[in-house]
Amino acid sequence: MKKLTSLFLSLVLMISTFSTSNIFAFAAGTNIREAKRISFDTEYSGNLISGQEGQQFDFYKFVVPVNSKITISSELYDSQWNYSYYNIYNAEGEILYDDYGTYNNAIDGWKFNKTYSLSKGTYYLSTSNYHISGCSLNGGGTYYFKIKISPKLSKPLNIKISNKKSKTLKVSWSKVSNITGYQIQYSTDKKFKKSVKLIIENDKNATSKSIRSLKSNKKYYVRMRSYIKIGNKKYYSAWSATTNKTTKK
Repeated sequence: MKKLTSLFLSLVLMISTFSTSNIFAFAAGTNIREAKRISFDTEYSGNLISGQEGQQFDFYKFVVPVNSKITISSELYDSQWNYSYYNIYNAEGEILYDDYGTYNNAIDGWKFNKTYSLSKGTYYLSTSNYHISGCSLNGGGTYYFKIKISPKLSKPLNIKISNKKSKTLKVSWSKVSNITGYQIQYSTDKKFKKSVKLIIENDKNATSKSIRSLKSNKKYYVRMRSYIKIGNKKYYSAWSATTNKTTKK
């Protein structure tokens, strides 16, 4: 399907090249100052203009909210040149990574799939089908790409439980930075296989939470994890070590 779509878009691109305006050429931005802001886990596509000086690169902008691993996957069709190149720049426009994909017989196009570790910050991405320091012309083509993110989240530490009130446990922990909130899981089963309940704490600055309406004189096991919301998706840290406490009679 993408191959057929690419042929159609290439035809439209050829026609639009001779017109006074070219919406495909500037949709992504042909330099960092015009870079289009994009989201994670969303597919984007565009057309590279063959032989157009200054328009051989499409630029995109993305923000990493916390230290993360990102994976860029892409397919390039109908290009006259070998390889599909992706460059990652920092907020100052300096090149951090300059990588390329390879030809794939199964799709009759060029595939790119690489993972990078990036610190919290703003980044730019350019796509082309020739090297950043290579020749002055490219061979066109239609590309599709997506960026996936895997945040490196710290799990809550120093978890303590007190039982000063009847049928109530108060859980406290050390604050975790660069997150959206916490999940607190508790159960009478130390393996968390049954009778498991979950509390969501949306206050990222919280350092304690009370669990009420518990059974008296009963041992409860508690564990926590932090989470961050990026776009419409939540990402979680590993679970903390399990702590337990018996409620008052």
